[in-house]
Amino acid sequence: MRLRYKTIFSAACLTFLASSLAQPALAENDLYGKGNGVSITAQEAEVFKNRMVPKEVIPPKKEMLRVMLQQRLFAKEAETQILPKDKDLAVELELLKENRLAKAFADDYLQKNLKIDDAVLESYYLSHIEDYKTPKQFDLSRLIFDNQEKAQAAVQQLQQRPDAFSDLVKTSMDPVFRQKEGKMGLIKETDLRPEIKNALSDIKENGIAGPVEINGFYYVFRVNKIVPESHRSFADVKNDKALYDKIAGAKKDEVLRKYAEELVKKYGFEWTELAKEGWDSPIAPISGN
Repeated sequence: MRLRYKTIFSAACLTFLASSLAQPALAENDLYGKGNGVSITAQEAEVFKNRMVPKEVIPPKKEMLRVMLQQRLFAKEAETQILPKDKDLAVELELLKENRLAKAFADDYLQKNLKIDDAVLESYYLSHIEDYKTPKQFDLSRLIFDNQEKAQAAVQQLQQRPDAFSDLVKTSMDPVFRQKEGKMGLIKETDLRPEIKNALSDIKENGIAGPVEINGFYYVFRVNKIVPESHRSFADVKNDKALYDKIAGAKKDEVLRKYAEELVKKYGFEWTELAKEGWDSPIAPISGN
């Protein structure tokens, strides 16, 4: 089994490559392997497994380590063959390492400082209450005929003998639904065509609606079940992770930007006049890969 690992130029892998170029002295009991200026530790192998091997892939340990060693050896070669020629790559490695560290810090900061209480949750819920409503639904079966007389005759027959539907479906001009005994399943009222919705407006469960003319064909519907409109209350949804994530997604940039502004003051950072040239202009189109 050959392991198809995550793209070597992902942020995580480039950070890993950067770390491989300057390794500290290692304890022998933590070593998985070593050579001339190259080594792999048990901790590194564990991180590689947890963060760089796709979750859907379960390779043998030796295959994972083979890929990891290949990556490390290529990185070692890149140190002497690529980095001296490609100065931007060295900068990119540092930026990607910085990006990964910044993301880890931001996640930790948000977990500690992004507080969303019930009042905020309820305010969002009330302003998006339509999202928590489920419209009326119909469980339908249908018949299709090529003229109104046949359709009307089917309606009259079903009104007299509801169990006649199973016989009539065999004559329906709908081969797909003939195999399904005419069953359409549960359909939201908001998803129905206006003419079908109108035909169903006064029909109760087990009732027959139609004929409804659509594009020259005549439809007859049996209402197997009606599910009334419903909505989830705030008490039902306030502990949903989805609701929290929606609000957090809208607020996290605001929280992080505010903290970043505090850090600008803490570190006394100032932009130079060179940086301010074209300050309000769009950046130039990105070149390269």
